[in-house]
This record gives sequence, C-alpha cells and structure tokens, in this order.
Amino acid sequence: MVALFCWLIDQAMLFARFVYPLLRSQPLWLIPYLIATVIIWGLLSLVISKDQTDLLGSGVPQIEAILKDQHRMKWWPVLWKKFVGVLLAICPGLFLGREGP
Repeated sequence: MVALFCWLIDQAMLFARFVYPLLRSQPLWLIPYLIATVIIWGLLSLVISKDQTDLLGSGVPQIEAILKDQHRMKWWPVLWKKFVGVLLAICPGLFLGREGP
C-alpha cells in the first residue's frame, strides 16, 4: 500500500510538472482545471463525510485509544478512505493542512 501510494504521488508530481507550466502559458486552461478541482473536492467530501471520527486528523489519538482498548475501528474502511482521500487531495494540489484530510 505504501509503495503504491508513493508511486501514485510521484506520478501526480510528473503530471504537475506538465500541467502547471501549461496553465501559466495558457491561462484559459485554468477554467477546466478549477472545475476539475471542484469535482475532486466534491468526491473528497463524499469519501470522508460518513465516518469522520476515524478519518480526520493524523490518527494518533485513535491509535492511542485502540492500544488502551478504549476505541474500536474497522480498519478496511478507514484504510481505503484515507488512501483515496489523501490522493484526491494531494494530486490536484489541494491543501491538506497539518494533519491531513
């Protein structure tokens, strides 16, 4: 999972090296880029809207609570939603904040 995640981020950076100079030289391409970013933002909000307790933030408080047997978490929904959510946020250049989506 980690290797796939890193590879996808690298591919997004290669794409950004192509897209950002294009957006600078031809500003009309900003319109479809912004529309695509809003669509991605909508998808991101759908991914994280249902179960925000385990998805938002760094995950450290949740892990500490699990280790103290004070919290239970279904790992698969959290894993794929964090994976997809972070990729949807990072790849088009959206800001994650200091703790992620």
